[in-house]
Amino acid sequence: MAFCKSPSALALCAALGGALGSTPATALPINLVTNGSFEANTIVPQNPGAPYQFIGDKTATPLSGWTTHSGFRGIILFNSGYQPVADGVNAVQLEWPGDTLSQTFATVAGQEYELSYAVSAFTDGGSNFQGYLNVAIDGATQTVNGSMAGYTNYSLAFVADNNFATLTFTSLGDMWRSYPQLDNVNVTAVANTAAVPEPASLALLALGLAGLGISRRNKV
Repeated sequence: MAFCKSPSALALCAALGGALGSTPATALPINLVTNGSFEANTIVPQNPGAPYQFIGDKTATPLSGWTTHSGFRGIILFNSGYQPVADGVNAVQLEWPGDTLSQTFATVAGQEYELSYAVSAFTDGGSNFQGYLNVAIDGATQTVNGSMAGYTNYSLAFVADNNFATLTFTSLGDMWRSYPQLDNVNVTAVANTAAVPEPASLALLALGLAGLGISRRNKV
């Protein structure tokens, strides 16, 4: 451009060019869910050599970060020695229709969030087990069916109604055929970029203003 010919303008253009070519650092999204991969509890085997245990409201051991309800013996916390996991070393299995996991955490009213999680179904190598699970958070709901073939990743977008949200997973289906397994639960805020000017736009605006200033001085 013509106004980039003087030494001062060249310096400004070089600085703006660097800004245009640089990529700002992006912070990793913060997971609002506590113990979303169920790693905070250490498994105390239910039986000698069995890499799982019943945990939660029907037992003496709470599931860290979660409120649980079970109509049977509790929620099963297990590791890959018992069944596959999707993240880390642990996962959980809901044992009875109506069994629930829930957690309440702080949100910002009107902010959009995304829930993500992984679901599979118990497999013993032969039976046709299902993994029916209902998910609810701030008026948004989703019903999924985990597969014995492995974990499927799901997501659900929602807008916070208040300054807190309660996430609930509920086991559905036949008590002898539906054993959903859950892992890698995350809730993160969705970035709102609509009101934030892009770096390139800001740089072009600054460049234009600089050009006008230089042009006026040259005419004096």
